[in-house]
Amino acid sequence: MFDAFELNKIIGAVLFAILLILGIGIVSDAIFSVEAPETPGYAIEGVEEPATEEAAGSGEAEISLARLLADADAEKGQNAAKKCASCHTFEAGGPNRVGPNLHGVVGRPIAAVEGFAYSGAMQAQEGAWTYEELFDFLASPRTDIPGTAMAFAGVKDPQERADLLVYLKSVSPDAPPLPEPQQAPQAQQEPEAQQQPEQEAQTAPPEQTEDQESPLAQRFDGASAENGQRLARRCAACHTFEAGGPNRVGPNLYGIVGRPVASHEGFSYSSALKEKGGDWTYEALDQFIEAPRKDVPGTSMSFAGIGKPDDRADLIAYLKSISPDAPPLPQ
Repeated sequence: MFDAFELNKIIGAVLFAILLILGIGIVSDAIFSVEAPETPGYAIEGVEEPATEEAAGSGEAEISLARLLADADAEKGQNAAKKCASCHTFEAGGPNRVGPNLHGVVGRPIAAVEGFAYSGAMQAQEGAWTYEELFDFLASPRTDIPGTAMAFAGVKDPQERADLLVYLKSVSPDAPPLPEPQQAPQAQQEPEAQQQPEQEAQTAPPEQTEDQESPLAQRFDGASAENGQRLARRCAACHTFEAGGPNRVGPNLYGIVGRPVASHEGFSYSSALKEKGGDWTYEALDQFIEAPRKDVPGTSMSFAGIGKPDDRADLIAYLKSISPDAPPLPQ
């Protein structure tokens, strides 16, 4: 028969052990003070946070690419390229890895390395890897080409991207020359400015700000379809642009300028867009692209829109170039 006295001793020993552990913990906390870090986790070199829309619209975007490239250092760029070496090779004839070989990438057509299986989003891109295209892509690949399989977050520092570009140029035998930075002849301009009457200087019209949007016709007059094609890449995950192209999440956009709203055959439009009515005029496109969900409440289009008026004009100029029945631009 089990002795009650022995049971009491066992229970007492267990309780004593628990109290001893708690006491050690309290004493340890009193001796060692550990402060929680401001940012949890560890910083991993070469991995950066993706650029936000706020950062993309900051003053960094206004820096001249030509000036950045003129000040760039290929040796620093080669060092920066080490963070890409786990996925890419750079030597002539080097193998493809997770990403394609990058020898000769500057000036090469996009998605053109033989034997590499590109994502559908990358295959949908047109044109070549110009300095401008590479500069924008390297800032945030997944923002520049939605749907790309490239997991790299991007290089936020503009000068580091420029360093990387001049290194890529050094391993690209057919690369075009670097763009020349434009230098304002200040020494010649200052005397002319001094000769202008004071009244003329005071009555000169102020420079246009983002809040002072120029007339649509004026914006189209200086629009760049080439830049518009680059901007259209952010739409390539949901739309196609070639004649006879398939519908995706959104309808094919070939011939959209002048086409009736919600009229592309075979695409299931939202009720809100069907009720909009009318044609896709330049004015209608400009208003819709600025803020789709504001212009057509209830639309299923999730794209937030393009706030910059000149960017919208460039994009619409590109859409006109792929719209055979588009009306003339407004005068």
